[in-house]
Amino acid sequence: MQIREIGVRCKMLEVTACSGESESC
Repeated sequence: MQIREIGVRCKMLEVTACSGESESC
């Protein structure tokens, strides 16, 4: 279940922190 949480967090970071740099996530 942790993998799922990480996947959702990564998607959220993609929009906020990554700013389009999905490769960084």
